[in-house]
Parts: sequence; C-alpha cells; structure tokens
Amino acid sequence: MHRPGPPTRSLTMYLQMVGRGMRPAPEKAHCIVIDHGHVVENLGLPQSDFCWTLDNSRNVSTESLKRHSRTSSSESPRTCMQCQALWLTSQQGHACPDCGWTAAPRSKPIAVQDADLEELADQEDLLGPYDQRVLEFFCQACGWYGRRWPDRWRDREKSGRWWSWVQTQAKFRLGEAVKIPGAYWEASPIPPSADVSGWLQYRLIKWARSRARAAA
Repeated sequence: MHRPGPPTRSLTMYLQMVGRGMRPAPEKAHCIVIDHGHVVENLGLPQSDFCWTLDNSRNVSTESLKRHSRTSSSESPRTCMQCQALWLTSQQGHACPDCGWTAAPRSKPIAVQDADLEELADQEDLLGPYDQRVLEFFCQACGWYGRRWPDRWRDREKSGRWWSWVQTQAKFRLGEAVKIPGAYWEASPIPPSADVSGWLQYRLIKWARSRARAAA
C-alpha cells in the first residue's frame, strides 16, 4: 500500500511504537497490537509499503513553525503564577525564564466509540470505499432497506442510503471519518444475498437490544 507525499509525524510515531513491540527478544514470543483509534484504517498495517522519500526540499517542522509563529507585536505576554514574571512564549518558550514554572496542560475530552474488538488477520480485510466488494455490499444493503421499509425508501431515499453506508462502514471497518463516495448516492439497489440479509438483521437486533438496555 503506497501513500503519497512525505510521511507525517503521526505515521512515524505509529511505526516507532509498533516497532518497539515487534523488536525481537529471546524471551518474547508474540506481540499483540490493540488498535482503539482506527490507526490501521488510516495509516495501514505496520508491514505496509510506505512511500518514503529522501527529498529534502521540504521541512515539515519549519513549515509548521512558519504557520503558527507569532510576533511580539501581536502576542500577549504570559504571566508566571509563581513569581509574576512576564515573558513571550514565542521568544522564550512555555516555561517561566525566571523560576521555571509551567502551566498545567488543559485536559481535553476524549471521544469514545463503542465497538467490538476483532482480530485483523490480513491486509485484504482493509478494503477502501471504492473497492467493488464494498460497493456491492452497499447496493445490497440499499436493497434490504427498501424491501424492509418500502415507504421510507420511497419518501426518504437519501436517509436509506445513509443508513446503508453506516452499515457498510461497520462491515468493512472503514471508520467514521471515511465519507460516502459521491457515486454511491446514485448506485442502484440490488437484491440482498442471504449472508448480507443475515448480517444486517443481526445489526438491527443488536441495535434494538442496546436501546432496550439504555432505557431500562
């Protein structure tokens, strides 16, 4: 899997973290990587082929500094809560130059999504939204939706297509950040197979049970 452009810092960090676990050692027989953040869907497997480059015409760190740098004329000085010293973070950093005090980092909310943890056995499990198998499943999901709720499909077809895309995302573990391709809005529904119908029925039962537990 080739990914264009220079590697991002997140990709480098991802490969470094997984590489520590995969580092051979006499007392280590296995390395289990648990992905809770859809990293594999976004960046690929650790053994994927990445498009590394030796082109030194660009410096990501320098470009980022230029975008986010501030001048003293437009920046408000920071006040040290310990010794009341004043300084500019763009010139002297985030720590107080007199006593070394630093502000405690602000906590940020963490987005949590309920999901089932499954083993990822092969690169073939990672199909993109334009793969023919993904499109075929989506069309069958549309057909299943139209057969189960014909009035809804007739009156609110776009809503049915969006529901079918959500099921497709779950089936192929595409991640919520992967948007529905534009061509999918015009794709013709097809009759669902027994496997697709069973899987969608399972999803519907699972959703209904979760709603019942939440209401109890």
